Amino acid sequence: MSCNPVFLIIAGTLYGRELSEALCRAGARVYASVATEYGQEAMESASGQDRHQNLTILSGVLDREGMEEVIREIKPDALINAAHPYAAEACRNSKEACATARVRYLRLLRDSQPTEDLVCFQNLEEAVRFLNTVAGNIFSACGGKEIGYLTGIADYRERVFIRALPRQGFLRECQALGIRPKNIICMQGPFSKELNIAMFRSTKANWLLTRDSGGAGGFAEKIAAAAELGVKVVLIGRPVQDEGLYYEELIKTLREDYHLGNLLKKGKGQ
Repeated sequence: MSCNPVFLIIAGTLYGRELSEALCRAGARVYASVATEYGQEAMESASGQDRHQNLTILSGVLDREGMEEVIREIKPDALINAAHPYAAEACRNSKEACATARVRYLRLLRDSQPTEDLVCFQNLEEAVRFLNTVAGNIFSACGGKEIGYLTGIADYRERVFIRALPRQGFLRECQALGIRPKNIICMQGPFSKELNIAMFRSTKANWLLTRDSGGAGGFAEKIAAAAELGVKVVLIGRPVQDEGLYYEELIKTLREDYHLGNLLKKGKGQ
């Protein structure tokens, strides 16, 4: 293996940012792909003044053909998919592009959390049908994607409160759907238990609608806050994940296979 390996990382998450930085510190050349301008800003902010010269940030959504083109250009030793567990399309595109280009594909997995005492559904559409059978305010911590489904909830303008990243596209969609500013919380997580409690209280939430974002996504803190206040949890289950490696397993593999002896074993997101 090369002494200075090249990696393409699907990096629009905390894990992806930490892994990119760790690999750069270990001497690898890293191309970090983020889908949005917000993701690029988060990546640049994480690096700050200590940004590594061997880090290149690629911004923009890549379909399969776009991913194949990037792979041909940079010729990575491996592609590491650190995308969110629910980013099914990005995962499929990157895996198929690697198969076509005959580039090694590594999937970074997140721990799944226990789901006892939670109301679980396979997708947001099923969850909305259920929420139409119950009363009370709903705090959606599912982010800004697929918010159109939430308009299927009776009295959604009054009952539904949405927390998501502060993106202009999300705010425009909320406006188009008639979701009022008082029902929108734009903040970057993960959030502490205490901050979740404050938000649930301020919105008088009876239900928490969420996805299992794992440790880095603050899932445990959301569930603990809901439990303390007696807020019931509606969980959207994860898509079937690729085979892959958890953070420490991935670090061990990269250290051994690419001779990165100074690669950190554990990131801040663990």
